[in-house]
Amino acid sequence: MGSDWLSTGLQVAEAAANILGSFLLADGKRAQQGGPMPPYTVGTVQWYLDDRTGDVWAFNSGSDEAGLNYAVAAPDSSLSVLQPLPPHQSYNAGKDFKDFKQGQLAVAPVMAPSGGVQGPFDRIITFTIGALALGVTARIMTGFDIFIGRDKTTGLYRAGITAPTVPLRALVKATDVRGNSVSAGGELASTTQGTTVELDIDLPPGVDLSPIVQNLTVELQVPSSTYEQATKERRALLTEGMPPFARGAAGVGGRVN
Repeated sequence: MGSDWLSTGLQVAEAAANILGSFLLADGKRAQQGGPMPPYTVGTVQWYLDDRTGDVWAFNSGSDEAGLNYAVAAPDSSLSVLQPLPPHQSYNAGKDFKDFKQGQLAVAPVMAPSGGVQGPFDRIITFTIGALALGVTARIMTGFDIFIGRDKTTGLYRAGITAPTVPLRALVKATDVRGNSVSAGGELASTTQGTTVELDIDLPPGVDLSPIVQNLTVELQVPSSTYEQATKERRALLTEGMPPFARGAAGVGGRVN
């Protein structure tokens, strides 16, 4: 994967525990020494806890936009959402932490690393999900879905990514319950299809993904215009600057519901 910093497959419950633990520890030190309470940090994303509501807030202290991709799978379905987090902006992640409490969280920059992506592919979306049933569709971001199927003739597995537009490029890594992993990539620059396109990526042998893909990670590369359109709705949740309750001051503490 091409990201400079990345927490792939971080359990949401684990993240919540880390945030709470960080604040409890900092709160104890603050009681003894005074001073502000530091946030819990993953890459350039800083996590704050509102002790009035128990909500978790995320703030991007870096200079590049980050993507927070939450995902959780059920036996016959999946749920996921991508939250864009531009530099020096924040959003209330409390609902996402509750909705995806048993799921996973990928935190990664969406800007292309210098020299890492050429041509129109200047945004990178990192997606990860655990325990995805074979054949069940998961959403990477609005308009972009992925599923893992199996060729009955060859017995090999295939990743199918559907999208509303081209171009797109993807790298897929799949891990089975025994810990075996395979990866493969593909690119779709043009198509004669209609409004929905599909990129099929054949996975090499070496894994048994039936009936469960233990962990699926996708690095999807698209043009910035495509990314902006796909994240337009979630941008309404953004707040300029740090979380309102944390601005200026002496720190926060509290609980995770």
